[in-house]
Amino acid sequence: MVLKVSRSGYYKYLNRKPSSCEEKRKAIAFHAKVFHKRSKAIYGYRKVYEDFKAELPEFPCSRETVRKVMHENRLFVCLRRRHRYPKLDKSNVFEFPKNKLNRNFKTAFKNLKWTGDITYIRTAEG
Repeated sequence: MVLKVSRSGYYKYLNRKPSSCEEKRKAIAFHAKVFHKRSKAIYGYRKVYEDFKAELPEFPCSRETVRKVMHENRLFVCLRRRHRYPKLDKSNVFEFPKNKLNRNFKTAFKNLKWTGDITYIRTAEG
């Protein structure tokens, strides 16, 4: 006996019908896969559970059970990556315009000199 299980116990295990709990977990797994796939793998267990409550109110299950079943079936959230802008090509470097105002912002008339502030733009320097 390698596993220390009797022969009769082994064959009894093979012929045993699934329990009601196992059948319920299989049904939860099936519906969780449908809801997860329908959301294009964006939904986590919380929103899948909300779908359960909304679409299958006669099928009672807890949020924790949905979480465990989704983890067992490897149903994870696939987050989309943020859009990254391409880096500036070093061969096509722009020349900065000359400083024409020289910090002289006073004028005799309105709308002769316009300035702007771009300190809100993030750079590699911080």
